[in-house]
Amino acid sequence: MLKGLVSSAWDTSNPGPARRVYQITNVGLERLHIWAVEVYDVRRQLDEFLAEYEAYFPKNRSVEHV
Repeated sequence: MLKGLVSSAWDTSNPGPARRVYQITNVGLERLHIWAVEVYDVRRQLDEFLAEYEAYFPKNRSVEHV
């Protein structure tokens, strides 16, 4: 699922043990932007739902957790 979205390499430039360094690829960056648009769309849909819900039910209505 993440193949090609992130690259990694060993960093041996500093004293001490080598560290694995990760970097997002161009393909990963494109996928990130696409996913962000999808998240914004879900948020818009939830905002629309909540606006409709609040139009029918009082804001101060207590909701009991079951």
